[in-house]
Amino acid sequence: MRIRHYIHGKNNPQLVLALKKLKLTVKEKTIGSVGKNPPSHYFNCLIDDDHSLWPEVRQLCEELAIRIETGIEYSRQDILAADWCLVNAIGSLDYPQPEKNFGYRSLTFDLTSYCPRCGIGRIQDRPYRLKPQKQPKRYHFFSPGWDHQSLFCTTEVQSLLQENRVSGTKFIHPVQNGNGSEIPFLVQIFPARELPSGIIPLGQFAVDCEPNNQERWEPPASAFWNQRPPYCGRTKYHVPYRTRLVHYKKETFANAEDVVLSHEWFGSGGHAMQQVIVSRKFVSIALDKGLKGLEFSPVFYM
Repeated sequence: MRIRHYIHGKNNPQLVLALKKLKLTVKEKTIGSVGKNPPSHYFNCLIDDDHSLWPEVRQLCEELAIRIETGIEYSRQDILAADWCLVNAIGSLDYPQPEKNFGYRSLTFDLTSYCPRCGIGRIQDRPYRLKPQKQPKRYHFFSPGWDHQSLFCTTEVQSLLQENRVSGTKFIHPVQNGNGSEIPFLVQIFPARELPSGIIPLGQFAVDCEPNNQERWEPPASAFWNQRPPYCGRTKYHVPYRTRLVHYKKETFANAEDVVLSHEWFGSGGHAMQQVIVSRKFVSIALDKGLKGLEFSPVFYM
């Protein structure tokens, strides 16, 4: 595991020159003028936390008011050593349908306990509706737009997981929007059970659905928000990938199957989802078979 800092922005020649003088690798890209907009010069630089120049670079960025994104990069050994990992797909599908005013929500989820302010409470009880899809070639795992913590795979991966007796999942075919026919080569890996509450919010950014909460976020004024719903008072956590260690009580996973759903909700603003968590067995199969399209974040015990 290593901590990495990502520095990026546009039109800042002073910082770019300073980084180059420190002999750091700076990637640059210029996008030409569009209409009345002048050309934009973008840059990015990646530096590890234990690099001897990191303190100097950090001070330089502070002086120039440059934002730094900090993340955690896990090695294959880190991931395989973990009993459990949070998982998300980096292969993308189209947005769930219908898109307008997020109409897919009422056609995919039970919204009885849903809070439109924070997004907590929707429970999937029907397949996702998607536009007609092409047979995927690059990735084995996918997620739909907006719902990046919903996990889909090809039917070949489904067969592999079933052959290896990966437990705790229901496989649900998404359907084509309009005619409702199943998309035959894709399935959603849907956890059959939800874990009990067990997160230890050590370093996790928690957000309460209350006025003037930790994010100071309010739904935008629009026709979709012409009625202001009440605050539900529930709590969610910012998505932890690449930026935070995730700690759980070990007993949370007692007798858990290989694919489970978190009790806790993750997200920001008006969006929230429960997190798919998978066992070492699932991770080992995915890595050993070279399956593409997943990111894993180890769960740590306290």
